[in-house]
Amino acid sequence: MHAQEYPDWLSKKNITHDITSSVLPAKQGHIGPQVFEIPVPYNNAVHAERSIFEYTHNKTELDKTIKRSLVFRTYIMKIIGERKLPAELFFVAFVESNFNPNAISWAGAAGLWQIMDFNAKNTGLAMDEWQDQRHDFWKSTVAAFRLLESNYEYYKNWYLAIAAYNCGRGALDKAIKKAGTRDFFQLVAKNALPKETAHYVPRILAVASLASYPGRNGYYYSWDEVPEWTQISLLSPIDIGIFAQKAGIPEDIIQKGNAELSYRVTPPVKNHLLKIPLQYKAGAEAVLGNTDQKLVNHSVYTLRSGDTLYGLSRHYDMPIDVLLFYNPHVSYTKFPVGTTIVIPFIKDGVAPPNPRRAFSDKVFTKSCTVMKGDSLFSIAAKHDITVEELAYKNKLKLTSVIKPGDALNVPAQ
Repeated sequence: MHAQEYPDWLSKKNITHDITSSVLPAKQGHIGPQVFEIPVPYNNAVHAERSIFEYTHNKTELDKTIKRSLVFRTYIMKIIGERKLPAELFFVAFVESNFNPNAISWAGAAGLWQIMDFNAKNTGLAMDEWQDQRHDFWKSTVAAFRLLESNYEYYKNWYLAIAAYNCGRGALDKAIKKAGTRDFFQLVAKNALPKETAHYVPRILAVASLASYPGRNGYYYSWDEVPEWTQISLLSPIDIGIFAQKAGIPEDIIQKGNAELSYRVTPPVKNHLLKIPLQYKAGAEAVLGNTDQKLVNHSVYTLRSGDTLYGLSRHYDMPIDVLLFYNPHVSYTKFPVGTTIVIPFIKDGVAPPNPRRAFSDKVFTKSCTVMKGDSLFSIAAKHDITVEELAYKNKLKLTSVIKPGDALNVPAQ
């Protein structure tokens, strides 16, 4: 006889049984007692939240959230284990965002853990033109747990720590003082808490009680292996769509894993860390190591009189630092006519210019009033110029919408 471990899929608990046959045990922990590290009381508040999921629509939505969570489960549970946190904190993201890394609330909270901008700054998450790391599942998970840990250190109680994650310590302290108790469910009974917070903690506990053991509760469960994530360092920017195709990585997976990116091209810095499932690491490194691979779509353009960094960046809808990164031979003060530069395309739907006649030598001294039915393309054709030149001369994007009555600068003839 020998001991065989039955790893539960969420609770970090291992249930050990003696096995006398060679038949493999159930992998997913559908046997044994339900164990929770944050106690789940089956009181009226938790029961009411559990009952909500009995409705077909809500049960379906929880199933969908369970499926979405599988992509990030291994990484998040690893962080929970490393920080010695209760496994039930995994379900905060269920209630916060339905495990959608792109989620944004009406109040401006973002990502899996719905982190506000001021908390992002306090936890070291970058928010700039290139990325909003509140959508970065890797970094935002650590940031969210730091906030929850801080709340726990303050209250020494996980119910209160989770409540403060929702309403803030100020509101929770006020409720505790008003009600004269630190018992969360007494605070609920006395209507001392904000309405959302009164439902927030019981809902997380209800979801944890159902989705920690989804099979035995009639919810979705996958027997497939879930992704294990890793990071690879980039020496230069890449288009994640092109990279995914060449490395054989499903593009939707790499987009979910790097949801913080504002563009389909990674930031113009060296050593940016791109997140990919571990199983694709060898193929990804092979693609990055092949210097002949073209990993960013671009066009070559020759600078003409009147061109400026600002004008080109506005025309092609990209930050100036992108142009400077790809063209180290130019600068704000060094931008000579006749110099050839590379213009990368960092967004979808941007038509590359015809490098042979993107710009003419025509002088734009005439004003044209937009009529009904006009478009940038029709007006450009009427004046025998490219749409790129028309947009550039009017400080517009190729995707800009014009309307009747607008005035555009066009060539005199």
